[in-house]
Amino acid sequence: MVDPSCSGSGIVSRLDNLLAVSDYTAKRKEQLANFQKKILCHALSFSNAQRVVYSTCSLFEEENEQVVEFVLQEMGHIWELHKALPNWKHRGLAKYEVGDSCIRASPTEDETNGFFVARFHRKQGVMQEPNAHEGDLV
Repeated sequence: MVDPSCSGSGIVSRLDNLLAVSDYTAKRKEQLANFQKKILCHALSFSNAQRVVYSTCSLFEEENEQVVEFVLQEMGHIWELHKALPNWKHRGLAKYEVGDSCIRASPTEDETNGFFVARFHRKQGVMQEPNAHEGDLV
C-alpha cells in the first residue's frame, strides 16, 4: 500500500477546505506529484512485490491519474493496472487512459472524504532487477 503525502484536498473535515481550489498552487501540486511518482516507483521496484495499491486523499488529477500514467510509462514493462473495486460507481477521470481502472470518491457524490485508488499488478512471469530505480530517488 502506497499512501504518500498529498494535498489532502479530499478531506472534508480539514479547516483549510474553506480555501478555494485555486489556493493550491500549481507549484505545490507539482512538488507533491513529483514526490508521489518517486515513492510509487520505489514501491514498485521491490523485486518480491506482486501487487501495489496507490491511494491519495486528493481530488487533484495531478496527484492521481497523472501520477499513475507517468509510473506506467516508466514501469509498464513490468507492471499493469487492474480495475480497482470493479463495482465502485465513480471511476477515474475518463480523459486519461487509466481512468476506468481507478476509482475516485467525492465528498459531494459519495458522501465520504474524497480519495483515489489505483491497483498495480506485476505482469505474469516478469521479474525486475532488485533496486532498479534506486538511483532515481536522489
